[in-house]
Amino acid sequence: MKRSRKNKSKKGISASAETSSQDALLDKFAKLRLEPSQGRISKKSKSKKKKANNKKRNSPNISSKGKFSKRSGSRSHAHDTEVVHPVLPYCIYKCIEVAAEIMNRPGWCNEAKNLSDLEEIEHVIHAYSRIFESHLPTTWEYKRKYASSLIAGYDRIFEEDGILHII
Repeated sequence: MKRSRKNKSKKGISASAETSSQDALLDKFAKLRLEPSQGRISKKSKSKKKKANNKKRNSPNISSKGKFSKRSGSRSHAHDTEVVHPVLPYCIYKCIEVAAEIMNRPGWCNEAKNLSDLEEIEHVIHAYSRIFESHLPTTWEYKRKYASSLIAGYDRIFEEDGILHII
């Protein structure tokens, strides 16, 4: 039985096809392959991070890090006794007070409900800090471990521009 040429399968690349572009592509992909010594992930250089941080220093932007919101600045009254307590919007003060009460509960970090309550109130603090950004001092920041010291020493409430503040 003879096979017809139509059913024959062709093997390889025909001589008439252009192989130079295919070879160029294969060489290009071969160059992109990593050698065993290049397979490790290298850390980013710190110089790029420093350049990015220099841009942020010029303006007090709010940034989110982990489970808290933070305003970039040099010092905060939370962990420095020499800095005078800044004027805070009353709603932010009350939220920080609630966060401090949650953390004062015995065994608060072992219960899922306490952790979820704390995360929820910290999201509210983050939202309020964005809303009242113009009313917050440049160096003000919220950190979970300093929540109780952030609210210490405030005793007088006053109204300014239709917003309650505490000092």
